[in-house]
Amino acid sequence: MAIFQNRKITKVAVITLLIVVVGVFVFIGTEYITFARLKDQCLSQLRSKPVTIEIYFKNNGSVQNFDALKNAIAPMEGIRSVVFNSPSGLLDQFKEEHTNDPTMISALEKLPENPFGGLMRAVIVLEEFSNDGVIIAKIKDAGKGF
Repeated sequence: MAIFQNRKITKVAVITLLIVVVGVFVFIGTEYITFARLKDQCLSQLRSKPVTIEIYFKNNGSVQNFDALKNAIAPMEGIRSVVFNSPSGLLDQFKEEHTNDPTMISALEKLPENPFGGLMRAVIVLEEFSNDGVIIAKIKDAGKGF
């Protein structure tokens, strides 16, 4: 029982240990609350931003089929815009994105035909991130057969 011989030191040690334990719990609680608040802010910012979905199709359908698909997707709730790019449009966009890359441009010029000749691209912009799963399922249903 040597620890209780000096009651003053014992009281100081117990109070110090109590302060440290309370401090650790306060620190952990504060960090948890700060992290939860930061997580909520990040998620709300992500949900409020528009989401762009790009879908590539093999170009074995007619333009009318793609127009029909666009007309089926565009009026859906939560869709901001729908744009289809033809193979020539994809090539023009690729050239525009790589204007500062002479290696890419010279490689494109050496090709005998459009490398995007078998593709159509749909760019679908959703209003927000939060309901994207439901909209993607609807787009998938509308695009069956492509």
